[in-house]
Amino acid sequence: MITSLNGLEGTLPALRRLHLRRNKIVNIEEELQEMPELVYLNVRHNAIETVEMALRVLQYPKLTDLNIINNPCDLNCSSFNLLMAEFLCKRTALTRFCKVRVQESNLLEAVHLAKYRFELSEAQRKAKEAADAAAGAANDD
Repeated sequence: MITSLNGLEGTLPALRRLHLRRNKIVNIEEELQEMPELVYLNVRHNAIETVEMALRVLQYPKLTDLNIINNPCDLNCSSFNLLMAEFLCKRTALTRFCKVRVQESNLLEAVHLAKYRFELSEAQRKAKEAADAAAGAANDD
């Protein structure tokens, strides 16, 4: 019945694997308890609502094997590959994601997702810049 990744008794400097399947984790705190050696985390079958919330587990510096399947954030995602790409954009060092070994093609999908998002944000930035310039020119007249 664990509800949080924080609050584990004592410090866990040597913990490498943490299996929290079928618990009641809904939120992942912005600042997590330090577990510097954690390489495997299983939070399968919890209640993590959003991908943004789930991405917070990447605070663990050595995390390379993550399982978040069967959470609302996974079930609401349009495709497994897109979900994997979301995490690979933030941590290219992941070697396994939801029991699937990360392949070069998965990394390439993450690169394309990151590029798409960058181009979209640049287009929005340039449109805002142009609108601000036009508004400034109209005020000068």
